[in-house]
Amino acid sequence: STPPFFMTSRSKKILPSYGKKANLFKPLIQNIEVLTALINSEPDKAEWLEKRAIAYLHQEKFSEALVDISKVVQKEPTNQSALSNMGVALLKTNNHAHAREIFEFLLELNPNSYEANLNLTTVYQCLGMPNEQIRSAMKAVELNPSSATAFNNLADRKSTRLNSSH
Repeated sequence: STPPFFMTSRSKKILPSYGKKANLFKPLIQNIEVLTALINSEPDKAEWLEKRAIAYLHQEKFSEALVDISKVVQKEPTNQSALSNMGVALLKTNNHAHAREIFEFLLELNPNSYEANLNLTTVYQCLGMPNEQIRSAMKAVELNPSSATAFNNLADRKSTRLNSSH
């Protein structure tokens, strides 16, 4: 099975996210020019594109990240890191259906991917799919029991479901 490749006009919509985490990546962010020079000198090397895409993600430049990460995935269709970053960028640009395709493809490659299950929890919530959201959250908690994020996603969903049934 091959991953879906796409770029849409909706990719231009930017949503807030990374906040304080961006401070952890200042060296990478400051080196976008260096990464661009490396890409220009070695255009076939996907590693530089992926690093620049990550830098763009942390700058909340999701459209730029999608351009670079799409090229990486075209070159390396089963690169799980690139696919995960693509899914995150799609999620941040409100491309929930496409993000779902990516994360579900990641689960085909690695059914025990904590990150894919956790991200699918958010995707399913955005798509209004509560049963799938609970299933993904439960799998994420199973894979990483110490994850507060996965546990909170599961607790929130179950609480919402209980309240709506009364």
